[in-house]
Amino acid sequence: MLINNVILVGKVCTYLHATFHIQIVANHLNSLKPMDEKIRKRLYEIKDLSDSRNEKFFSWLKNLITISVGLLGILVSLNSDKIEDLKTSIAFIITISTLALGILSGVVLLYSEMHLLHKARLKKEEQLQNILDGKRKNNVEWIKRDWFFDLSEKVCFVSYLISLISIVIYSILSVL
Repeated sequence: MLINNVILVGKVCTYLHATFHIQIVANHLNSLKPMDEKIRKRLYEIKDLSDSRNEKFFSWLKNLITISVGLLGILVSLNSDKIEDLKTSIAFIITISTLALGILSGVVLLYSEMHLLHKARLKKEEQLQNILDGKRKNNVEWIKRDWFFDLSEKVCFVSYLISLISIVIYSILSVL
């Protein structure tokens, strides 16, 4: 009997703030029933959409971090004069610190992709060992992102939002 073992690993899937990997171990694919084939097809579609979405998300995040680092450098280098006004000084400090926090948490968020891929690899090794030991089973497993990476995503976007608001306030105050 021919046994086809397929392991699908989707990259990071984010849907309603629940990030996870899709892993499917399907045994005996030649003997799938029509309903099983429809389910497998839908799971492949979910995996493809998740991969596409996450590729675009992390590409966007990389661009956002690159632009933020440039903006941080420009703000620090062009502001060589001491700011006399207290409100303007506070707005500048908030802008710089929240921009730096957004960059830091964004880099942590980028690392979460590698962390999830590592966890997925460990699951694949475990599933392969189970197959080799004769413990074959069809299953779908969700590998969730750790709470720290969820927190870092929220901190990243809140920091960028605060930074954007504070840079507008700083610009207004520095002109007055």
